[in-house]
Amino acid sequence: MSKSLYDILIMGIKQRPALYTGDNSIHSLKIFVEGYILALKINNIPDVLDTFKEFTEWLSIKFKKQAYVKGWDTILLEECNMDNEKAINLFFELLEYYFKKS
Repeated sequence: MSKSLYDILIMGIKQRPALYTGDNSIHSLKIFVEGYILALKINNIPDVLDTFKEFTEWLSIKFKKQAYVKGWDTILLEECNMDNEKAINLFFELLEYYFKKS
């Protein structure tokens, strides 16, 4: 059984982001997520594509910033005073919260 992007993020990447992204930066995490979504889209594989877009819009509303101008990674980094480790932790905290409430 294949795993969703959410499963991969929560059950794998959350514990050791640098293993999957090359470093511990929120920007690298975003590049990984966008690359994964693009690969799914190119191969017509259904996943959480629309849901992740909704998650991004929810972050925009939550932090009163335009995610499509700055990107969700930059919004979280700014919210964490440019601390990548805190921004990554906040990403996973909010991702789990959002998907559990949905």
